[in-house]
Amino acid sequence: MRILRVVVWVVLFHVATEAAADPTHLFLVPSVQGSTATDSQVLQYDSRSGEFDGVLVQPVGQDQIRDVILGPDGLLYATYADHSVPSIARGTVRRFDMQGNLLGTFVPTGSGGLAAPQAIAFGPDGNLYVASNDGHVFRYDGKTGAPLGVFASGLAIPEDLVFGPDGNLYVSNVGTCGVNCLFSNVRRFDGATGAFLGDFVSTNSGGLFGALGIAFGRNGDLYVASAFNDSVFRYDGTTGAFVDQFALPNIGSGPNVPTDVVFGPDADLYVARRNDAGLGTTILQLDPSDGAFIANFISPLGGDDTRSFGIGMLFIDPACARLGEVSGEASGCYRAPKHVPEPNSLSLVGGVLVLLALRQRQRMW
Repeated sequence: MRILRVVVWVVLFHVATEAAADPTHLFLVPSVQGSTATDSQVLQYDSRSGEFDGVLVQPVGQDQIRDVILGPDGLLYATYADHSVPSIARGTVRRFDMQGNLLGTFVPTGSGGLAAPQAIAFGPDGNLYVASNDGHVFRYDGKTGAPLGVFASGLAIPEDLVFGPDGNLYVSNVGTCGVNCLFSNVRRFDGATGAFLGDFVSTNSGGLFGALGIAFGRNGDLYVASAFNDSVFRYDGTTGAFVDQFALPNIGSGPNVPTDVVFGPDADLYVARRNDAGLGTTILQLDPSDGAFIANFISPLGGDDTRSFGIGMLFIDPACARLGEVSGEASGCYRAPKHVPEPNSLSLVGGVLVLLALRQRQRMW
């Protein structure tokens, strides 16, 4: 009987240590080296301190990483642009485990008509939605990656997409309107049918100029990175009306380009800001109510660090729960995936318990 109790304690310790070893305080950032397509990686930082914890995902050939999300299965999904043939726009969606191991291609090149994939998101239906730079959003089976057809159309260049708290799809959209003319808006589509519901953020509303990353805050408002006037714009989350412009603090020389926005486990706003003078990318921490500068959450790793961050930043932290209904893809802040101990290890230990129990009963007989 004493042996049985010891084994029970071993099982409990085994389960507890496996759960404790699960990564639950992460901030992940896809990056490329400078303006080239080489050295595409996913960098890993501590979600609370911003301390650099190394490279989670290593380069995959010469492909350029475009976006990263956490899937409902607890795996990472990333879009890659294939630059092996410069004249052809094409790419893939790849899947990785939380240790950064490549698990294979989830959506292959050209599947369902996909050209060069940009942003991705899982919908309320569990399927995967991929924005293509030819103006479409494609839908794929969330478990197999099989193509399910074109979900939404009528876009110029879709830069980012999220499903909002209302279940509808929001897409930041950029295009040209003539010589030296650029337009930006955020389009909304029915989250179930893909029907176009109109421009949620009207063209160049409030001075928006080059809409890139988008995210919903805890207050329900939509925040948009505006690339070409170094600002973040805030819009009413119900009507899309312009609310405010957050001009970012002047840091360093040369043009600065905000590329992405997400919310952290502290509900603050985090902005990826690339310096086009070759000074790398800084992650700014801002007060989402008025845009007040709080801190440089992440600074370039060194004087020669020219890594460029695009869209695809994400937090994985249990405290993301405080963001309420926008936690997850809508805000870029995911609750840590629940860890389930490996069935094989539990089965092995369970078998030992059964054998010991039978042996104990035989002794009693």
